[in-house]
Order: sequence, then C-alpha cells, then structure tokens
Amino acid sequence: LNLLADDAEAIDRSEREAARRALRICLEKLTEEHRALVLVASAYRGGVKRLAEQAGKSPNAFYKLAGRLREKLLRCLKHQLELA
Repeated sequence: LNLLADDAEAIDRSEREAARRALRICLEKLTEEHRALVLVASAYRGGVKRLAEQAGKSPNAFYKLAGRLREKLLRCLKHQLELA
C-alpha cells in the first residue's frame, strides 16, 4: 500500500512539473504585453474596470482580449502536454 501511495505521489508530482513546464513554454510564446496582462489579471483583485483602465483599454475590450489569451494558452497547454 505504501508503495502504491509513493507511486501515486511521484506520478502526481511528475504531472504537476509537466504542467508547469508547459505553462512556462506557453507564456513565453506570448508577447511581453500579453504575458504581463495574463499574469496581472490572474492575480489582480481590484476589479476588471480598474485593471482595464490601467491597461488603457475599455472593460469590454479587456474581457475580450483576456478571453482570447486564455483560449490561446489553453490550446498551447493541451498541445504541450500531448507532446510530453
């Protein structure tokens, strides 16, 4: 039982590391501006309207851009994980 638990932990750790590597690769493929926007938006708690204003965009444009970037990252992550 302990061996199975150890194996499960090793697999889980390996999968997390593969996901981190894939995310790093995919983030590097974004422009610096888009990468910063994705990272700030994921950690920001001050409201989208304020964040959009700071980025020089309307809230609607910000939502659309953030959505497109999330989709792009998701496609890239899936592709990278398939290669792993």
